[in-house]
Amino acid sequence: MKKETHGVSDPIKKLIIDAGVQSPGEDFHLSVLNKIESLQKTSAVYQPVISSLGWKLILGFISSIFGGSILFIPSERESPSLFDKLPPINLPLPDLTFYNLKIPTVDFSPPFLIGIIAFFILGFIMIVGTLRNKQVSV
Repeated sequence: MKKETHGVSDPIKKLIIDAGVQSPGEDFHLSVLNKIESLQKTSAVYQPVISSLGWKLILGFISSIFGGSILFIPSERESPSLFDKLPPINLPLPDLTFYNLKIPTVDFSPPFLIGIIAFFILGFIMIVGTLRNKQVSV
């Protein structure tokens, strides 16, 4: 192939030179700004990913883990935990003998008590959070 030596060799460059540089009119930027202002404005409402109730439940869960670790984990290898130092809970039950049947005494194990305490703590946090969201005084 032979290269053209006279004039512009590239046809695209020739078209660009022939077309010249265009500049927008004097009112171009004002018309663009007017079109932008005439568009409907959408108001973005911020909604957090985790709601306030969720944060309260997370805080309650973490605090129950922290409190449980203070109560139930011993400070040293040989020493008992604070929970083990508490006296056992024995509920007094009336002696009802009915056809030689006796009601057994209830003995709550520590995991059962931990579950009940955590349930009531988290339930209390949820109720207080719900009342605050509805702006009802306690």
